[in-house]
Amino acid sequence: MKKILFIVLIVSHNVFAQHNKVLDTIFANEKHNVSLFFPSQVRQGIVGATNYTFSFNEENPQYFGLLKALPGKDSSLLVLTSDGQIYSWYVKYKEHLPQLNYFVKPTASIGNEIPVLDEQNIAKEEVAIANDQKVLKDSTAKLNYFQKLSQYYLNTSTGHLKSSRKDRLKLSVKDLINYRRETYIVFELENRSEIDFEVNYLNVYLTQGNKKRNASYQKLLTNPLFKLNFPEIIRHHQKKIFVYVLPKFTVGENQRIEVEVREKRGSRYLDLKFRG
Repeated sequence: MKKILFIVLIVSHNVFAQHNKVLDTIFANEKHNVSLFFPSQVRQGIVGATNYTFSFNEENPQYFGLLKALPGKDSSLLVLTSDGQIYSWYVKYKEHLPQLNYFVKPTASIGNEIPVLDEQNIAKEEVAIANDQKVLKDSTAKLNYFQKLSQYYLNTSTGHLKSSRKDRLKLSVKDLINYRRETYIVFELENRSEIDFEVNYLNVYLTQGNKKRNASYQKLLTNPLFKLNFPEIIRHHQKKIFVYVLPKFTVGENQRIEVEVREKRGSRYLDLKFRG
């Protein structure tokens, strides 16, 4: 089991041990939009000073962002795209701009936030897990196993399978992994409202048939074996990512997965249906 943690630590080191690159400078001002076009959709943009703004579409991710600036100190811009690539520049205010549009090439990336495991390490990981199956009868060892593997999937998951929005709340399924005897689901719960959301429960069901035809409709609760980082409360304008470990299941032709989350002291709720 120690080998799992060892590989995760090596991966984390590789993410931060990227080759240093000399950063270019982008000039901006308050009169013009400076457009940056990326090979992948923009997921996050961070500026280092308040006299700069980098705007992009968070609701419906697109391939560009807009930079503007007010007179003030020099700073930096960091952009992360949906494929995990990281881009960075110095930014400066300038009254007369030399360029308004930048078409960013993949080679401009300074690194990738997504850990990359080669086939040899993956094979070693699987062998290590297989060799440790005999100790999983012990409940403590089993929980330790679930925790380490859940943490690995939480750290490496960047997908987006399905999401549901209501009352400025957003529930997303980022990833679903069937591994050996378990199913791992990576969730993200975001609260964009002004009121904290205290979680009563989040349930996962396997449904079959048509709900309108009661005779043929079935809804079976799937109890989790383990939860990693499950939040009791989501503060306003915050989001939490967590993992459910469930007994392994497969979704048949007429079946769907349904997720329901409800507020503890309130009436807000979300439900989400997908096929996996």
